[in-house]
Amino acid sequence: MPRPAERRRIIRLHESCHGTAPSCLASAPGRLVLLGSGAYTDDGISLACAVGRHVWVAASRRADRRLVVHSEWARQTLRFAPRPPVPTGHGFWGDYVLGMWSALAAGRIKERGVTLTIAGDLPPGIGLGSSAALEVAVGLALRDLWDLPLENKDLALVAHRVEGQFVGVRAGLVDQMTALFARPSRILVLDSNTLELDYVDMPADVTCVVCDSGIHRMLALAPLNARMLELEEALRFFRNRYSGLTGFRQVSAEMLVVAAQELPAPVLARARHVVTENDRARRAVIALRWGDVEQLGGLTTASHRSARCSFEASSPELDEIIQLGRGVAGVLGAHVAGPGFGGCTVHLVQKASAPALVKRLRRGYKTPAMRTPAVYTFPPAGCATSICS
Repeated sequence: MPRPAERRRIIRLHESCHGTAPSCLASAPGRLVLLGSGAYTDDGISLACAVGRHVWVAASRRADRRLVVHSEWARQTLRFAPRPPVPTGHGFWGDYVLGMWSALAAGRIKERGVTLTIAGDLPPGIGLGSSAALEVAVGLALRDLWDLPLENKDLALVAHRVEGQFVGVRAGLVDQMTALFARPSRILVLDSNTLELDYVDMPADVTCVVCDSGIHRMLALAPLNARMLELEEALRFFRNRYSGLTGFRQVSAEMLVVAAQELPAPVLARARHVVTENDRARRAVIALRWGDVEQLGGLTTASHRSARCSFEASSPELDEIIQLGRGVAGVLGAHVAGPGFGGCTVHLVQKASAPALVKRLRRGYKTPAMRTPAVYTFPPAGCATSICS
């Protein structure tokens, strides 16, 4: 939960905006995907951790049937009538809230009037999973407010459906699962096919440094959705060619060679990225269990190379940031955060070298607006929480 001073602030904000005290408070963290294809596919393996920045939601019941939500970040108050919800499109922040409200109301919107206040310190639109954190925080607040019998995995699935089917952003499940199941000082290993969870320790002398490129990610506007469609085309090819094949986890390097004769080059490249990324994730788990940070760093660097060349999810700005980091001793590896297409980079770095890396990135890189970039140091943090009075 937010620190006591921050908790008091969001309560006062809710009272100021809505004239009533909140009954429930919920907090959900952002995330970093260190390796893995779970950001793209439903059968991938992913290594991820939460960051110590959060979306906070205060909630109270209403006497009428409306959803009224105020966002401190957007400086907006939205009011939705109790009728079948229609998203505005383009990844608008209110769509995530409206989608969660309508999904959890489960056909009883007219009986589920609620007032929400959204605040927090998680930067939106830079690749730290802010949309999933918003979905999860809203979901937790509504689950507690309405006393819904919903387990955390089920809540993650609801949030994932809202993002894909209501908001229209096609992505994997890793963001929602990380927000709900992350542990301090540990890396979550998620099998998106079975929803099986495992954990490995983050090496004690390693941390994550994140640099914001200054390029806002508009996930719903096309690039990621286009890649997802290409992945679906590739998967249809493999399923038609190989009996019993259900997902990319079963696609081998030999199958990729065969597919090169028939698939369009971009589609083959997207499939190659996912297949090799799953292999890198498996090898990274082994490296972490053995404490082999050099191997982990090499896999991270290879992941970015694949994301840039095969998935085409990088940019000159992101590549420049990663190149700057290579000049600092103690940097193990780096890659584009999340699905890419702008946003931020993640550097795995030895803790003793983190201050030098932060200094290097702030001095050496300027955003497209010619500003000093925001740079953060994030050790793995804990998961979402909620309380009700």
